[in-house]
Parts: sequence; structure tokens; C-alpha cells
Amino acid sequence: MLLGLPCRTDRYLMTKSVSDHVEWLEAAAKQAGVVDYSKTIGIFSDLPPGTTTADVERQRLPVNDYLGIPRKAIHAQLGGECPFEIIIGDHVDSGGMADVDAAIQVSLSREVVIKRVKQGLDSQANCDALRREAMIMGKLEHPNIPPVHELAYADGVPLVLMKRIHGIGWDGTVGVQSREGLLADLQTLIQVCHAVEYAQSKGIVHLDIKPANVMIGDFGEVCLLDWGCAVELDVNGQCQLNGFQGTPSYAAPEMVEGSQPLTHQTDIYQLGATLHHILTGQGPHKGRTFLDVVLSALNSPDYDYAEDVDVVLSAIAKKATSREPADRYRDVASFRDAIEEHVRYFHIYELMHSAEQNCQSLRDAIESAERNAFSFYQRAFEGRFACQQVLKMRPENEEAHRVNTEILLLLATHEIKLIQMATARELIKEIRNLPHDAAALREVEHRYHETEIEQQRADELSTQIQYKLLEKLQSPDAREELGMGVAQQQVLWRRGSARSCR
Repeated sequence: MLLGLPCRTDRYLMTKSVSDHVEWLEAAAKQAGVVDYSKTIGIFSDLPPGTTTADVERQRLPVNDYLGIPRKAIHAQLGGECPFEIIIGDHVDSGGMADVDAAIQVSLSREVVIKRVKQGLDSQANCDALRREAMIMGKLEHPNIPPVHELAYADGVPLVLMKRIHGIGWDGTVGVQSREGLLADLQTLIQVCHAVEYAQSKGIVHLDIKPANVMIGDFGEVCLLDWGCAVELDVNGQCQLNGFQGTPSYAAPEMVEGSQPLTHQTDIYQLGATLHHILTGQGPHKGRTFLDVVLSALNSPDYDYAEDVDVVLSAIAKKATSREPADRYRDVASFRDAIEEHVRYFHIYELMHSAEQNCQSLRDAIESAERNAFSFYQRAFEGRFACQQVLKMRPENEEAHRVNTEILLLLATHEIKLIQMATARELIKEIRNLPHDAAALREVEHRYHETEIEQQRADELSTQIQYKLLEKLQSPDAREELGMGVAQQQVLWRRGSARSCR
């Protein structure tokens, strides 16, 4: 048992070691007062005495490899000598551990930002974490990763000078419920993939990918921020942590399991979790308690997306967030290729939207017995044309096949109502040679046969009535009554004969 919950969950049999690790994570999060699972946290088993995670957003252990690097003070007002000067400006942002302020680097007369550990949280562990983040970012020269200009010190506290990006956080716009918004989000995700792909080529994984850590600049530039959780993989492409760091709502199973190493597949999971956010408006792991969220990450069950979510995108998200790393995309490039292919054919979905609208208009017209035949045929033509354009580009598109066939069924129904049996018959023949709903076709065929029988009966009754009328007209009493001459009788006879032949 784990905190009153059975060790066996819906999809995953928790071993004793995993159960102990999750129990420890839950207790540590409770002690630290973690309440927002969409925020970055760090929980480690061997923090220095007296250090807690309550106020630490990106906690890391000291990295001895970086401790011997020369330290440089940057401004007299901050202490020490001043090899170059900066002018500190307005406060820009705050995280759990660090403050970010705007500044001017006087020597180059350029805007920068300074990131530094918050006052009161400048423990050795936090300072080392910031130094390590700066060193990792310094290795990553890429358009989608903000460059670090300098790592300096003031009274022994590290200060990181970075490029200033004017723009907005992606989390403020992601998930806008429109086709244009979805396209913009997918294009942003592709840029994030480029940053992650480059970092992984340098043996670095980010471990905290989410919309809140992405900024979109005023000129459309996309930057993946907050590399404080990033780690360098060993020669085997792995890294084993002694705790948890990242955002619980987007965490991969191996991040909370404790016994499995982290690999480049961990970032692929978080890219899939970010796609999930695009499609649903939130991260994949939810719950009332930290334990609920951790178990959701640990199990990573398949998510049932709403019917209006594109099936291709939902399939990409499901594959990327598979519980087993081997079941995910083999690399970031493969995930990015899947998104790019969807974007490449994005206008297909606009065509399908148009086809669906026309199809619905046809349904409404038939139900309301609309008499505007020209309008009906025009909508049918436009709907079929849109489906055919889609099928030229993507012959395997099931939705286009379905809508195209439904429009043909509606056309056949319309022709049957107009007693245009020959046209209806040809439409039914065409439908039989296409992928179709067998039940719907049987219903139309049944309606066709019933109408055909009714029409035959009506024709027979009409013929019988005409013969009876002719017989009556030929009787002597009828001729006298009508006062007809022989010539008039012959004319009537010829007309009656002609009608019966028809």
C-alpha cells in the first residue's frame, strides 16, 4: 500500500523501490508546501543541512566541474571591481529562486537582463545551480536559445547577463480555440523542437519543456528559456538523478520513478506533453494532490481527446507521451517531422471544414424540404469539390472519403424525392464503388425501391383510369350525351391511344 492507495495502479505495477520513492517525493513536496503542480520544483535527497525546497524553483546540487572558473565582479554598486559597467533598470520577472532585472551593458550600449539568486536564498546550492545553468546555456549557441553574454559576480553571488527578449510568454496565448491559433501554436512548437534537437546534439536535455518556459518575441522569434533543470548526459546518453526536478504536470514517468535513467526520450515526452497542452489547454497530469499528479505521470495512461481534436495530432501526442521510452518517437527530429507534415497539409483541414459545412447545409435542406434546387446542387458541388481536392493530396484521408460519400447519399435522397429515378440509380451505383456506410446506403436503396414501386403503381392506376374513360366515351349513350360527331370521337380515340402508349 502507498499512502492508502494500492500499489497496483491501472497500468503499472509499482515495485517496492518505486513505491518508496514516490512516497518520499510526496512527503518532501508536502513539507515544502508545493501546491501548484504546473510550476517548476526541485526535490533532492541530499540537500545541504537546513536547506528546503519551499522557495526553490530550480534546485540543483553543486557541480564541482564549474567551481574553479575565475570569477569577475561587474559593477562597483554591486561590489568589487568593474571591468565593464552595467546600469540596472526595471524588474522584469521572478521565479522561485531567481530575480530577473532589465539592464544596459554600457560598453556595447545594449539591452540585457541580469538573472541573480533572490536575496535570502543565496545559499551555496542555489548559487551553484545558477552558475551551472549559465554554463550549460553558454554551450548552446542557437537562434531558439537566448545567448548568455557573461557570468559575473557581486560579493560572491553569481549574476548572469543574457540577451533581453521583448515579447510575451507562450503560456499566455497557447491553446487559443481557433484554426489560426492552432496553426500558430504548432509552428511555435516546431521552433521549440529545433532548440531541443540542438541541445541534445550537445548531450544536453532540458527536462522542463512547457509553454510557460517559452517566449515569443515581438518579431516572432521563439526562445526556449529556463535551463535550470537541464542536465548533461553521460557517454551512454543517460543521467541518473537522486530526486526530482521539473514540472509535475508535464513530467515523464522516468522523472518520478526514481530507478530509471533520464535520456533524450525524456525531452520527447515533454514535447508531447506540450502538444497535449496545445490540444487541451493544460498539461497532461492533473490531480488534487501532489501524489495524484505523480501517479498520473508514472502511469501515463492514454488520453481520450475530445471529438473536435484532430485525430492526427492526438495520435502524435499519444505516441510522444507513451509510458515506455522505447514506444515514443526515436528522436526529436521524428517528432518534429510529424508536426511539420501536419502543418504542411494544414489547408487540407480548411477544405474539410468547408466540405463539412456544405454537407450540413444539405442535411438541413432535406429535413426542411427546401425547394431551391439550384442552391442545393451548388452546395453539393462545392462540398464534393473540397473533398476531391483533399483526396488528391491525401488519398488515405478517411474523413474526406466519408464526407464525399455522405454528400452523394444526400444527393441520391434528393433525386428520389423529385422522382428522378434514373439519376438516383446512377448515384447509388457510384456510392457502391466508394468507401461508404453500408447501413446508410441500405436505407437510401430501400427508399429508392419503395419510391419505384409507388411510382409503378401510380402509373398503372393512371393507365387504368384512362382506359375506363375511353370505354365510357365510346359508348352510344356517351356519344349522344356529348353530341359528338364521328370525327370528334376519332380525335379523342387517337389521343387516348397515344397516352396509353406513353
